[in-house]
Amino acid sequence: MTVTLAARHDIVVTVPVAGQLVPRREVLVSSWTAGLAVVEILVEEGELVSVGQPLARLDTAVLSAQAARGRAAVAEAEVNAREASAALRRVEAVRGTGAVSGEQLDQRRAAAGTAAARVTAVRAELGEVEARLGQATVRSPVAGRLLQRGVQLGAVVQPGGDPLFRIVEDDLVEFEARLPDYLLPSIRPGGRVEVELGAAGSVAGAVRVVAPRVDAATRLGTVSVTLPGGTYRPGTFATGTLRLEERVSTLTVPATAVTVVGKRARLFAVEDGVARERTVETGLRAGGRVEILRGVREGEPVVVSAAALLRDGQRVAVVTDAPSPMPRSGQSPSQVTSR
Repeated sequence: MTVTLAARHDIVVTVPVAGQLVPRREVLVSSWTAGLAVVEILVEEGELVSVGQPLARLDTAVLSAQAARGRAAVAEAEVNAREASAALRRVEAVRGTGAVSGEQLDQRRAAAGTAAARVTAVRAELGEVEARLGQATVRSPVAGRLLQRGVQLGAVVQPGGDPLFRIVEDDLVEFEARLPDYLLPSIRPGGRVEVELGAAGSVAGAVRVVAPRVDAATRLGTVSVTLPGGTYRPGTFATGTLRLEERVSTLTVPATAVTVVGKRARLFAVEDGVARERTVETGLRAGGRVEILRGVREGEPVVVSAAALLRDGQRVAVVTDAPSPMPRSGQSPSQVTSR
């Protein structure tokens, strides 16, 4: 059997994770103007785009003709409205002389009102056509990177069809991992994650958010991990190591030194050549070590292995190659013999 000293170590509890890279926010770009053919595509997949940047142009020949006809209709309606208003003023000027009847006055007023309403209507119709003309230039609503182009030259835009473009807003891509539901309560925003990207190497990420719901079929929840600045490809498979808990310079012993029976954890410490059974309170377990919260002092020698062969109060002898003090933390354990 062997002994070693209870010593302080950093202890980190980690869990392996797997998932894929996804856009933090994916924006779908469509056109409100349907039934027009695409005549020009101005960007390619992977390019960075800015807010309001033109992405594609649609054929505006029909809309331009409608707009010209609408402008002519507005001009005509405005002329008719001016004439009707002038006629009304002339009738009102002589209504006290008995030259016109009340019925004629009412007719002129109705005609003037109808002409004014017609002006409003044709202006609205022209505004609608001009708005559709403006929408014939498809623009980016956000800044980011063009993820996918879903349109080809000559294609006719259909109402309710597939998006013309997909944009990763602000070019922000993150790692989306799926973990069992029982681990989710121990994960906190800001937790460190080492993300492995295959040939691209590894990057240090941080937990951004833990999804509030769990898939009822798989019992898995989603954890979104922010990645440092860089160019990433959404859809890439990735693995990682998520830190659940961490203790810095905490008192630990090798895991083989601690035996758990029921809810009681115990180990054997060596006091003046005698093995003494101790009940200990343990904390985190990771990397082959156990955190000791109570029951052992720093620097005390503890039996690492073969504790089942000992009994409380049994004398033991520490055997070393040469007379020397008990090894410090990090030195090889000493051999002990019972007697």
